Amino acid sequence: MWESTLAKKFDKESGLLTGSGTAAIYAVLKAFNFNKDDVVLIPAICCYSVVFGVKFAGLGIEFCDIDTMDGNMDVAEAKKRIIENPKIKAVIAIHLYGNPLREIEPLAEFSKAHHVLLIEDVAQAIGTYYNNKRCGSFSDVSIFSFGYSKIITINHGGAVLTNDRHLLKQLNEINYDLPVFDEARIKMNREVFRERYSSEASQKKLNELIATEELIKNAFLFQFNNQFIDRLMNEFSGEESNYHHRREIAEIYFNSWRGAEQIQIITQPGSVPWRFTLLTKGENREKISGSIRNAGFPVSSWYPDQSAYFNETKGQSLQSARLFSEHVLNFWVDAKMDSRSAHELSELLLKTL
Repeated sequence: MWESTLAKKFDKESGLLTGSGTAAIYAVLKAFNFNKDDVVLIPAICCYSVVFGVKFAGLGIEFCDIDTMDGNMDVAEAKKRIIENPKIKAVIAIHLYGNPLREIEPLAEFSKAHHVLLIEDVAQAIGTYYNNKRCGSFSDVSIFSFGYSKIITINHGGAVLTNDRHLLKQLNEINYDLPVFDEARIKMNREVFRERYSSEASQKKLNELIATEELIKNAFLFQFNNQFIDRLMNEFSGEESNYHHRREIAEIYFNSWRGAEQIQIITQPGSVPWRFTLLTKGENREKISGSIRNAGFPVSSWYPDQSAYFNETKGQSLQSARLFSEHVLNFWVDAKMDSRSAHELSELLLKTL
């Protein structure tokens, strides 16, 4: 099976293809049969799909603050939270924007010692190495996404990789109970979701959206469609070229912007970036993004501080996450961005500053 071939790339024995990265998170959490009052610790800066996966599994969430050097989870705070809250049974360690979580190894050791499941989220870091090991090979379980705009993308699918064959059996059973892939139905559900998401996000009421809308689950939880397997294999066959291009574009940005005092570069040298990410300083984010969009270049300000949207902070102030969400900008590095365009964008940003 091709899942085994994929698993070997990340020092795992076996795997399961899922309909999405959200479905992968959901399946893992359901397989461990946690109690309903148990909690999953996740960084506050992340894609909403991570939050959805936990919510769909019926578990609580505790958000952890982040390190503004790279946007990843603050591991020292994560350890403190685990000690203080015995209800935390799992941690989702995200390699955000392609940046490796630099303390993934001590976090893995700490989690194991405290009997906490460590799930490594590699949706945005396929191809990135840390300490000569591929991201996705440090944890009990690794999850992936091959959805829209990911580094390896077929606009569909995700995966769970593990060394636990008993867990794999349980994952297969849970996945089998999910709906089969129905493109028309999923497209309809996602259109409704996007409409509701825009409305609810503006009011910071995403918790209510998750709690009341069964159709939102249907937009994210479904089985992998095996008709996509050839496309996925083809994407991996060209992975090194893909990684090289992303690093090349990122290097252009880095060399152009590293001396600019008005920004802080977040993308780590040597990573395989999903996006090239920086923080603006002062109040100039809208000015920069507006100038870049007016010139026809793509730019985004993802991700927001999810704790503000899901009301899970319990009065805690996640100051670094809030600061990060107010100043972050992401720039494209995929095949649609060639080196000439990257140089033009780089010069434009410097002029705007």
